[in-house]
Amino acid sequence: MQSSRQLLSSFVAGADGESRKELSARYRPILAAFARRVGIGSGEIDRVCDETLESWFAAVASDGFEEGVSMNELVFEQARTHIAGASLSASDLLQRDEALQGAWNSEWRRALIRFTIQTLARSRETDARTLEAFELHVVEKRSAADVAKQLGMTHTAVFGAKNLLLGKLQKLLGRLEGEF
Repeated sequence: MQSSRQLLSSFVAGADGESRKELSARYRPILAAFARRVGIGSGEIDRVCDETLESWFAAVASDGFEEGVSMNELVFEQARTHIAGASLSASDLLQRDEALQGAWNSEWRRALIRFTIQTLARSRETDARTLEAFELHVVEKRSAADVAKQLGMTHTAVFGAKNLLLGKLQKLLGRLEGEF
């Protein structure tokens, strides 16, 4: 798994089109969720995501990127001006800047958590049933009793899966946060 910074370096160096595809796949869901939160209509989301990503790739290709700036900040700046700017006047944008940053951070964090869960699932450190119990109980917010019944396990085993994977996810999340 390459970090976003590694993918961006490959993109800037012109090494391959795969880095651009991977960055698009990584950031498109965040951009789409952010666009929905700031009021972009569902029929417009694909277009504004495409335009935002194109604008971002063009800016990075021509200007490069600063080592001290996080990927999250780079993409948010494009999203803030391109997506949020499409639906808000300049004065409204300034007034809502803090709320926009909060909305962006929330969507970015959700994507990072999904990415972390997928990474853990691919690592094969955890059996599929434990992972399924965790996803049903924690991610989908189903009761432990419902999950236990569906998976044929005890209520205690569902809580055990939750505790085990929360510990693993916290460690992995800390490592992946800088890479995502």
